[in-house]
Formats: sequence, C-alpha cells, structure tokens
Amino acid sequence: MPHELCLQRLALLPEAVTSISALETGDVVLCSKSSVWVFPSHFHGQALAQVECEATCILALGSQTIAAGDHAGRVRVWHLRRQILKEVRNVQVHFSNVRDISSGGDILLTASDDGWVKQLDVLTNFAPSGFFETGVPATSVLARGKNVLVGCEDGIVWELSRRLSQATILRRMELGVPILTLDADAEAPGARVLAAGRGRFAVWVGEGDSEEVQLAFHGKCGPAAAVRLLPGTTEDLLVIPDASLDAENDLLHSHPSFGLLCSVQCRSLTSDHRSELSFFLVGELLQGVTRQFELFKISPLEVSLQSKMGLPSLPLTGHIAAAEVNQEEKQNCLTAAASTSHDIDNTDAEKREKTLSKSRSNRHINAFRDPTQASIAKSLI
Repeated sequence: MPHELCLQRLALLPEAVTSISALETGDVVLCSKSSVWVFPSHFHGQALAQVECEATCILALGSQTIAAGDHAGRVRVWHLRRQILKEVRNVQVHFSNVRDISSGGDILLTASDDGWVKQLDVLTNFAPSGFFETGVPATSVLARGKNVLVGCEDGIVWELSRRLSQATILRRMELGVPILTLDADAEAPGARVLAAGRGRFAVWVGEGDSEEVQLAFHGKCGPAAAVRLLPGTTEDLLVIPDASLDAENDLLHSHPSFGLLCSVQCRSLTSDHRSELSFFLVGELLQGVTRQFELFKISPLEVSLQSKMGLPSLPLTGHIAAAEVNQEEKQNCLTAAASTSHDIDNTDAEKREKTLSKSRSNRHINAFRDPTQASIAKSLI
C-alpha cells in the first residue's frame, strides 16, 4: 500500500550544513565547517545549544549524546545537559578526513579517507582500534546488528561480521560509483540493503547468514539525490531526485503546490526515530544570487506538523514520488512508492488554490520575526 507523506518547512539555517542527525527526543543535530548545533523538536526558530567546532559528519546517540568527526581524523563526543553541549571526549582516530560515523551499541564505527574503518569502544572511554582496512577511501559505514556495512570510493559495499575478534567478510556488493549512502533492514531472511551515490542506487536482498545476495533492482536519481528504505515491500523507497532531473519525466507527477522541490538540492537526510515514515531534510535553495539552507520535515500526512499548526497539509507526489517499480522498470527506475498513487481531483486543487490565495493576501499582515514561522509562511505563498 503506498505511503502518504507530506513536506513541511521548519527553519532557516544560519550556514551551510554538512551533516544532520536526530536524537530520540526529536531534537535535530546539525554540523557545518564551523559549528555543531541542536534545534529543538518544537522548532521555535532558535538553536537549543551550539558549539564552535568544524565537523564533517555527525551522529546523535540516544537522547543526549552527540558524536562528530572532522577533517583531521578526530572524533568528538558531547553530552547535551541543560541546553549546553559539554565535550566529554576528543579522540584522534584517523589520519585523514572522517567521512561517516555509525553506532553499533557498544562501539562507534568510523569510515575515513585513510582507507580504514575504526571502532571506538564506548565502555573503555572510546578507545579506538582498527576494524577493517578497505585499501581505498571508506566513504560510508552502517552498523547492522552484529554485522557492519562499509561503502567505498571504488563503488564496493562490504558486509562484515564483528562476532569474532577480527572482521569477517560475509558479502560483497557493487554499485559502480562511490557509495555515499547506506541503509538496511534489520538482519533477517529477505532483508534489504540499499546503497546510493553519484546519481545511482541499488537494492539487494540477502538470505540470512549465507553469502548469497541478489540484486533486486537499481535506478538513477540525480547526483545530489537522497534515497532511503521505507517499510513494506522490496520496492518501497523514499527517493528525492536531484533538482537537475528532468521534471518532464513520465515517472514524476509533481503537485503544483510543491514546485519548491524543483529548486531544492538535498544536502543531508536523516530518520526521525519517533516514526519509521518521518525524516528530516536539509535543502539548499537558490534565492536570486544567494544560496539559502533550510530544514524540512517529511512525515505521514495524517500527523504532519502543518496539521497540528492549523495549516493545510498537502500530499507529497512526484519528487518524493509515488510510482511502484514494476518488472519492466526495475532496470531504469527513478522513483518508488512513497506517497499516494491516485491523482488529486479538481475540487481539492481548487480548495488549495483558495488557501494559497488567502495566504498571498495576508502575507503583509503576518510579518513573522521567528525564522521558522517565516519559512512556513513562505511555503504557502
């Protein structure tokens, strides 16, 4: 059954964001070349906490712990206490840029351009040790129970076991382009593995602990696209295509209210732990000659933030798309089930047009100072 999702604009961001993650509380953690900061789940437009620190990737752990890697190969850990980020660890882990970080419960796993995946033992003050040497830059890492997925610059995805003292290779998958995103179902027969990067993505289906793995389907989505698994069938994906993708493609049927997405470059995407159908998205928009970063949320239509605030919730179609992948399209799919698959009738369109017209007439009255509210107002104009 297709998922019905909607999009909300949450906040203007003060600078370019390199990575995003979310605490279990719903607070959003972001990092840039100069800062790490936390936006509260209620989004009143002000950061909950902020520290000056260059970071290339970030990971929220539980409800109050944050870890981030930097260009120098260091990993820092903070605790969020009383709206203050307190640094508790600063560890030299790699000799080069930290590309990704993932939590395995008792360990943190880091991937680096130095060609190593390292593990930090949480129980021994984050002491680092080698886990797996890839031989090429390790671009992404994902803990999957007692297994670990490692994506590489050469387009290879390794699935490794950490049940023994040394990493054991279980499976090898190949996308053909540098792996920038990894996602996976929990370990089980028929569980999926997703890899994406440089405009391509692929989904494999494994068979439990065996070394056999089958390519289920693959597709193209644009060089700056974001792809994630959704609950359901093998082909249930959230695909946010690159803004450069041809909007006239037959598989994309955009609702006019979401023309904004045509000009958004997705810079980072993370899951909201409170719902397996909710995501936070950092988008880069071109406003005239200036570039602006904004925080968005993708959520199920019936529980959208816009509904809670008394604003209209609009079903998301097209760029976060709603086409099921059939047998003939598996080799060339661009989108998969993520929203309603039926057309919006004329009556609904007229109602929304009236809402938008009313918003235009009131835009000089609603002079928001809160950047969050201003951003939401702009989405209705």
